[in-house]
Amino acid sequence: MLHQTTNDITAIVSLADMEQLTHVYFAKVDPCYGFVDERKIYSAVQQRWQHSIVDASYDAVLAGVAALGCLFSSWADLGVEATLVSLVKSRLDLAAADGPSVDIAVAAVLRTVYLRMAGKLEEVRKTLVPGLLVSLTA
Repeated sequence: MLHQTTNDITAIVSLADMEQLTHVYFAKVDPCYGFVDERKIYSAVQQRWQHSIVDASYDAVLAGVAALGCLFSSWADLGVEATLVSLVKSRLDLAAADGPSVDIAVAAVLRTVYLRMAGKLEEVRKTLVPGLLVSLTA
């Protein structure tokens, strides 16, 4: 466990922790929702941690998966969980200027699912990137 306040997910959780959180996500959350591509996530985790390949919008997806993994595991560090949720929001805010994408939509849904399951309903309205739903349905 690394945990720093940063916009770099690899400085927040180690590769081993990310793999564990990803496993928890796919074991406990994905069976109910099923909108995240498991192979793509595991591949992205390896690329991000081993080759430092940075994709801001996909970091939001990875952080969303990790945050939900924290929520549904026996993860003891709530600071890491909160930092991951903040990273999703900051990456969504940055990506808003670039326009909508499937990855941004997935990250926004992951954050919404997290906030609803964590009982943070007042934050749910702030989850969606302005104009995202309009742009994706147009």
